[in-house]
Amino acid sequence: MLVFVVAAWLVGIVLGSLLSLPSFVLIPGAFAALLFVIPLRHDARGRLIMLLIACVLFGASRYALASPLNDAQSIRLLIGTKKLTLQGTVADEPKLSTRSRTLVVAVSEVQQNGAWQPADGQLSVLTLGSQVEDPYGANYGDVVEIQGTLQPPQAHSSIETVASMAFPLITVDQNQGNPILAFFYHLRLLLANVIAQALPQPEAALLIALALSLRTPALQLTTIFNAIGCAHLIAPSGYKVTVFTALISAGIQPLYGKYKRKRLLPAQLRRQQWTITGIVAISVIAYTLLSGAVPAALRAGIMGIMLVIARPLGRRYNVYTALALVALLLSLLDPFVLWDIG
Repeated sequence: MLVFVVAAWLVGIVLGSLLSLPSFVLIPGAFAALLFVIPLRHDARGRLIMLLIACVLFGASRYALASPLNDAQSIRLLIGTKKLTLQGTVADEPKLSTRSRTLVVAVSEVQQNGAWQPADGQLSVLTLGSQVEDPYGANYGDVVEIQGTLQPPQAHSSIETVASMAFPLITVDQNQGNPILAFFYHLRLLLANVIAQALPQPEAALLIALALSLRTPALQLTTIFNAIGCAHLIAPSGYKVTVFTALISAGIQPLYGKYKRKRLLPAQLRRQQWTITGIVAISVIAYTLLSGAVPAALRAGIMGIMLVIARPLGRRYNVYTALALVALLLSLLDPFVLWDIG
């Protein structure tokens, strides 16, 4: 049932992106479909059909609420105008290429006629940079002021990116990001710097991609991994989470080896099992954040946690149900996640 419901929800999101229907029409229609379930309470097939229709309409309304096309304050309306001054927050870890860095900025204000006005939209900003991390540049969580000319989004940009800027003037003000994410982002780049200094290239870049899922400019093997079907080794994936979970579990089990020679009460066994499960789950969360917390890493991490907790709960793990639940959770938070290749 969960798989069918989530599939209908995802179909609704896709249809919402294609039809661009207003949310004030979709939401009442979804609730009306739910109300029709009541008179069909004795008809199993009718109940299922009305429930799926409601999920489709809810999915379409979720996309309509998040779509920048329905935002009167979207910065996309300012594309092509004269040079502007924008203020926003760096919403993600900078993406590196050979000689540049790409920032994702969530815009909050725009300066027009000498006054600051509210604005919305995600902006892709191309800046100079060639190192793994620029401590003096804009990084995740920094509040930045950007001066430049708005351009249409690049062809490879995500669907939620509504505009772009190339080499604007950037002023860093303060940091307002999530401190936990900021810590793991900086730790990830610190570890990448250590590996880059300890090993020659391209071996260092390959190890950074394998261990941290971070693609540095020195990594020139991406097309080769794609050609041989091993791209999951250098990207966040469930395979990495499975291996990591097995390593953590194997490292923890000897710590409880002394208890195997004793006869434990059922409550003590359950406590021991949940302790091991909790340590593994926390480790998977930390590794997911260390992998960049991108949609692919979140998908793999959440499914890995569900796999870990299924046994102490006495439940069987079903990969399709787990994948459906992850898809529902991620698309509830961000419906544009469906257009992410991960």
